[in-house]
Amino acid sequence: MVLIVHPSMPAKDVKQLVAIAKAKPGEIHYGSAGAGSTTHLAAELFKSAAGIDIVHVPYKGAPPALTDLAGGHVQMMFSTLPATLPLVHAMRLRPLAVTSSKRVSTLEGVPTMIESGIGGYEVEYWYGLFAPREAAALTIALLGKHLAAALRTPDLAADIRKQGAEPSLLMLEQFSAFLLADAERWRKAVKISGATAN
Repeated sequence: MVLIVHPSMPAKDVKQLVAIAKAKPGEIHYGSAGAGSTTHLAAELFKSAAGIDIVHVPYKGAPPALTDLAGGHVQMMFSTLPATLPLVHAMRLRPLAVTSSKRVSTLEGVPTMIESGIGGYEVEYWYGLFAPREAAALTIALLGKHLAAALRTPDLAADIRKQGAEPSLLMLEQFSAFLLADAERWRKAVKISGATAN
């Protein structure tokens, strides 16, 4: 994901954005794809980590939120890279930081949130391959082997990078540990945000 602002925002980096938000509590509005969405929770994690007061404006999906951000009706948003890149390249939005642990090749020069001074901040979209619990260990191992081979092919890796992602592979035990840690991260984000299931 990427933290983006409308070009009218004077902040050129995350530190400047935090300073503005602290100087003007409750005056910066951020869009999201809706209450409880990843775009909402990513902003709430940022709000908590930076100790700032910014106002949530939920939309019915990411496209209308991005449209209003590009129109200057809200000042900032966290969004996925594929949805954001055309607006960034058209200079209708300014990227301040990516939320991954490492920089991404599609936004050269844009630092991570951690590099920008938001310690421990990491929010990533990911894709995983799941099988029924009763699937044979040999089947799981074979699927893992073929998936690893596919991710090493230059064409697939290049296509993944064009989408603003990085190909990587976690095998069964690593992926299980990752899922537990990721679930805990989002549990905390939901608690911080006050979001509830209807």
